[in-house]
Amino acid sequence: MEYSSIQLDDLPDEILLIIFNKLNKLSVLYSLAGVNKRLNVIAHSPNFTGRLNLLRCLSDHSIRLLPKRRLERFCSQMLPEIHPKIKWLNLESIPIKRILLAATYPALYGLGLYVYCNDIGEAMSLITKLYVRVQDFTDCLYLLDGRFSQLRTFRVDVYRIFSISLRTNNKVRLLDLKSFSLHSDMRTHVSDELIMPLLRRMLNLET
Repeated sequence: MEYSSIQLDDLPDEILLIIFNKLNKLSVLYSLAGVNKRLNVIAHSPNFTGRLNLLRCLSDHSIRLLPKRRLERFCSQMLPEIHPKIKWLNLESIPIKRILLAATYPALYGLGLYVYCNDIGEAMSLITKLYVRVQDFTDCLYLLDGRFSQLRTFRVDVYRIFSISLRTNNKVRLLDLKSFSLHSDMRTHVSDELIMPLLRRMLNLET
């Protein structure tokens, strides 16, 4: 019986790209730096580097900061080669300034910002703008129950606005809210019952 040995470099580019995309992209970039020219070219292609997660995701789905040395290596060694190809970045809030100032991003059109905080209440208090899509009007009311204490701008797309959705009697005044937009593709006949009381809580909306 004959055995054959297939090395990574023997695989076609398309297969290698599929494999790389299943792995942690930062780890791939670090591992292939200066090792193999062909593999390095594939790892630096727009199809691979177009969307990057600059986060450390643990097995319990929690998020932690990247180690400082790893972040510095990425900014000094990786970014100079791939920054024109990056279309989307997922970042943690603390190193965002370091990363965004390390290079220009001509193709960038999306930015995901994650706040790492031991106290979720503290994290909510940092949010001043919120753009969300929710299932029904109750979800909207829960978001405006005062937990986002520094919220200035709120844009919400509600799938449905029905009277049965009203399950909270929250009366918290939203004094910091300056801009509010509500949209739903479905018609509603309960705007006076649901929407107007919410608007009355927004005493400082700007026209």
